[in-house]
Amino acid sequence: MKQLIVLAWIVLAWILCGASVNPRADPEVVPPTPDDHFIRGYVTAVLEQVLKVPSIQVEVERGVVILRGDLPGEERQELLDAVSRIHGVARVEYIPLATGGAVPEGQAQEEFNRAFHGFFPKDDLFTPLPADPWESRFFLSFRHSEASGGNFGTVGLGEVFGLYRWKDVFGPGHHLQINIEGAAFGYFDLDQSQTDLQNIDFQLGLPVVYRYEDFSTRLRLLHRSAHLGDEYMARHPEIVTQNRLTDYQVDNNLFDAVFSYKPDWWRIYGGFAYLFDVMPERDPWEMVYGIELAPWDQYAIHPVLGVHFHLQEEFDWDLNHRYVFGVEIHDWPFRNRVTRLLGEYYHGKRLEWPFFREEDEYIGVGLYFDM
Repeated sequence: MKQLIVLAWIVLAWILCGASVNPRADPEVVPPTPDDHFIRGYVTAVLEQVLKVPSIQVEVERGVVILRGDLPGEERQELLDAVSRIHGVARVEYIPLATGGAVPEGQAQEEFNRAFHGFFPKDDLFTPLPADPWESRFFLSFRHSEASGGNFGTVGLGEVFGLYRWKDVFGPGHHLQINIEGAAFGYFDLDQSQTDLQNIDFQLGLPVVYRYEDFSTRLRLLHRSAHLGDEYMARHPEIVTQNRLTDYQVDNNLFDAVFSYKPDWWRIYGGFAYLFDVMPERDPWEMVYGIELAPWDQYAIHPVLGVHFHLQEEFDWDLNHRYVFGVEIHDWPFRNRVTRLLGEYYHGKRLEWPFFREEDEYIGVGLYFDM
């Protein structure tokens, strides 16, 4: 339990305390670099008062100015030249809009985010899978197991941190990003008097993400381990006395790949995983695929449905399936976050890694937070 609390504080500190490092400049030689808010205001004033083009949308991120508008070539180049000369502007990007058209706020923000190039991008090029139970995210879920008749609480403390993004790395629109991710999944038996910690699962990974328009791919190298809770072992002393502890100590590495296509409010994906250095021993190959539906996703609040299928060579490719359905809220209560209130149904092998050979079926409700 102490490990869970410490990890929660560490990850929460990363999210709430994003630090920006500004090198100390000699005031006699180099003037201080304006912040993004100042640059945005200055650029907006230049556009409206000097160049007389008030219809241009302006966004600034780490000195990179993103302009969205509908200007002919000569006026556009004059605009770019004028803005690039403003002190503090690192680079200027221009995103043309369709004549007379409007870009929905969510789509415009996504285009702006993708245009970023450099260290520590604030979002990911690969949208997390809402129905995948092992995404590195924050969540709280209450579940009733139809298999055991018990009630369980599940807490996820996880995050994906962007390290570096290469914009247009293979040509216009081809973006590449490297991340680091980590998570802890704690499972609590709510039917016990002290809400016993049944087990806690950890994962640490290095994802590499590629995106081109509606296509995205995530490649990951992951390490996973699982540990039984002290309270659970106290209630099951036979695990120790019969020397069966190694049966529950999961420790493995895996490489996985997921390929995604999201042209509009729907998404399909599929992929595979290969396990190596596995304890206890098992067959290495796994497959996943699924579909997501998010109608009316141009609005900040909209419905969402996800179906995730997972097959394992170890169990003759028997199908594990998880369904989630509910409401998705953007930028609330945290900016650049997606909050989901979801109902859940699952049938297949147990999600807790020490018990991966046992069957389970549950219904539940959960609150999930993603980038």
